Amino acid sequence: RAYIMKLTPVLIGLLTIILSLSCKKNSNTNTPPPTQTSSIDTGLLAHYTFVGNTQDISGNGYHLTSFGPTPSADRFGISASAYKFNGKTDYMTIPALLKAESVRQFSIAVWVKPTEITYNSILSLLSIISNSCSSSISISHEGSSFIIRNKVIFFDSPNNCTVGIGSGATADLTGNWHHLVLVQTYISGPNETNPRYNYDLYYDGRKFSLGSSGIGSNPKAISLVKGGIIGGNNNSGNYAANFEMFTGDIDDIRIYKRALTSAEITEIYNLKK
Repeated sequence: RAYIMKLTPVLIGLLTIILSLSCKKNSNTNTPPPTQTSSIDTGLLAHYTFVGNTQDISGNGYHLTSFGPTPSADRFGISASAYKFNGKTDYMTIPALLKAESVRQFSIAVWVKPTEITYNSILSLLSIISNSCSSSISISHEGSSFIIRNKVIFFDSPNNCTVGIGSGATADLTGNWHHLVLVQTYISGPNETNPRYNYDLYYDGRKFSLGSSGIGSNPKAISLVKGGIIGGNNNSGNYAANFEMFTGDIDDIRIYKRALTSAEITEIYNLKK
């Protein structure tokens, strides 16, 4: 009995160590891995995945109205996950983006698969001034080159506008999916004597060209409250007067109320839907 009583503290010590190690092991096993956060949904005004419909999944309710485009396969071959435009009568209207009444910076990202290129506008946004120009992203075939172009209004008045343009040549765009992004950044600050807009175009995840509103232009804020059109251009609000219609497929459109970073654009480009 004395022998058993003598070993009891030792056994208790061993059991304590074993239980401690077991708890530590279980704690390590059950600890979830650190989560990686993404910022690509921050600042979204509208997001159209085109998976079965033309709804805005950003939560802002800026759903599109479709006039003719038909469902098609996306870049992964998944049916009814993109839309095909016939280049003649097909288009969609973007409603008033009321949360973008006065913006200095914005971004537009879109996947396209052109089947024919003459001069085609992928997306255009109406000015708040009637009969003014519209801001747009377009592609064209000029001579032996294929051109991606953006045009953004920074001063406008009835029947007149001043725009910043960025453009550059690419390989043949037809028959394949390509990712295009337009980013408008406002260059200003206490040490900046020449306030202006910069326009960056990205092509398949890489910065493609740079445009500007001009040194010292001090452009006004931009309003997107008149909405716009997908699949063509329009500068009047009368959608019977669409022009520069797009021929091919369009998918996964994102419109932001901020300037995306290069890293974010690469992340969006690499998404698997």
